[in-house]
Amino acid sequence: GPCTRRNPVFQGKHSITTLMAPSGLSRVPIVAENPVTGERHRMEVIGGLVGVRQHSETLALEPIAGWAVRQAEGLDAVLAQLASEHETTRNDHQLVSAEDHEKYTRLSRQSLLPSDFSQFYFEFTQATIRHNSHKAVSIVSEDRVVDLNWGEESSDRIVASLDSTWRVFAWTSDGRQIAIYLDQDRFDRASEPGVSVGKENYAPICVTSEHTHNKRGRNPVIALSFTELLTRTLAWAAKPLSKDRVQYYWESPDFPSLGDAFDYM
Repeated sequence: GPCTRRNPVFQGKHSITTLMAPSGLSRVPIVAENPVTGERHRMEVIGGLVGVRQHSETLALEPIAGWAVRQAEGLDAVLAQLASEHETTRNDHQLVSAEDHEKYTRLSRQSLLPSDFSQFYFEFTQATIRHNSHKAVSIVSEDRVVDLNWGEESSDRIVASLDSTWRVFAWTSDGRQIAIYLDQDRFDRASEPGVSVGKENYAPICVTSEHTHNKRGRNPVIALSFTELLTRTLAWAAKPLSKDRVQYYWESPDFPSLGDAFDYM
């Protein structure tokens, strides 16, 4: 007879989720150039499983494969802009064995890393964003991503929690650290009112320094996803210098408050 209860492997905090499964689509970024005008457009070719058809008589399911070319959007467009306008080091996947790549993919899914964060490190090893030729933000290689040490004794429950959930992956030119929040409870927060970032990418990012560690209200959240951080930073880096401008986009008086790192514990 028909199934009347849900498989237990899909229930509970540590259950299998759709985030652990690949999308079934492959995406290849391309640049289309108009031979007459010389205009260049960032595009992407998408191919793979695009849907499912159910037969009316047998109720059998049939996968539907297809492909399309569209204007690049989201992270693909952001990474293309990053590579074309700033300094990046691309991963040489030909030097990575199939076994190592499979292991990396499995570990990424098991740790539930944000999909945009994982995609960056799959395509690049590191990146430097410059503003008017000056180094502004440096994203370090994956082997240099470290736990953020808030500088207090581990017996402090709050600080111990923060230490285990924030990872430093970038530095500003003045020595401040940029860290990403990777605790699993962020998926619950992604469903809260006012959060417009999808669960697969939701991972708040804060900026901190040795002078503001363990000072509540001094470690602002500057983005709710890695994609948002890159988008805002690239837009800021494209603006010319002016005598009254602030140093980074999150220091602008117009930047909306996203809370503080100590709000995530």
